[in-house]
Amino acid sequence: LPENINASWGGGTRIMILFAAVDVGASNDTQFGSTTMALAPTVLSESTQCPNQTDTTSAREAMLPLVIQSPKKEKAREGESVVLACHLTHMDGEPVTKNTSVLWYKESSEGRTDILLNNVTVSVNYNERIYLSGNWSQGDASLKIVNITLTDHGIYFCQVTLPRGLTLTGEGTKLRIRRKLGNF
Repeated sequence: LPENINASWGGGTRIMILFAAVDVGASNDTQFGSTTMALAPTVLSESTQCPNQTDTTSAREAMLPLVIQSPKKEKAREGESVVLACHLTHMDGEPVTKNTSVLWYKESSEGRTDILLNNVTVSVNYNERIYLSGNWSQGDASLKIVNITLTDHGIYFCQVTLPRGLTLTGEGTKLRIRRKLGNF
């Protein structure tokens, strides 16, 4: 992965995006006991000096928010409920939720299916079974799925679109469904 990327934004304004690995918290994965890491992009405008220059007092860094999804894998049994976590935040901890939209979609062997847009179900297969369970004003766009079915198997992505059209997508959560055990 490159240390930085030069890009243009909007009307041809040149920007530089620097990446740094950032610890975003302990994992709930007791098997591996790992820590979750994310790449933290920092945008430097054309007039901003790069951090490796000697005079950094005039540098104005604009932190891009991050979309952090967890866990990477989740299991549920038919009929149960599950919450897939998604958080939008600046690296300084301030949420960015004003004039943004949240889209949850699922990828499976059948392709991509948009399922929830701004807490409105857009897929008939999920009617009255999904909703945002977190506090969006605090940057929590977690998805709750109730009455899990076998067809809910797939990889779920949380996608946030910011006011200027910048779209950020989480790394996805793979949901595996186990059959409900019948009564014998």
